Amino acid sequence: MFRRDIDGQTYSEAYSEIKRRGGRNTNHNRRLGWQALILNANAQVVECVIKFVHRAQSARKHAKKLTKNRIIAADMD
Repeated sequence: MFRRDIDGQTYSEAYSEIKRRGGRNTNHNRRLGWQALILNANAQVVECVIKFVHRAQSARKHAKKLTKNRIIAADMD
């Protein structure tokens, strides 16, 4: 049960593609990836508000775990 992003890729596929690109823009790409994840959770808010809240919180939590750049994590709050 993978959540699909706008391109129809699973999130992990998109994320690994971003990581493969590397280079100067990696940080920006990572931020965009997390924004897409949260937007996706936003789109499903109509289904169940409680699920949405949990999903958004867990997305933030994972972002804080996965990234060493605290600025991204701070942007989520």
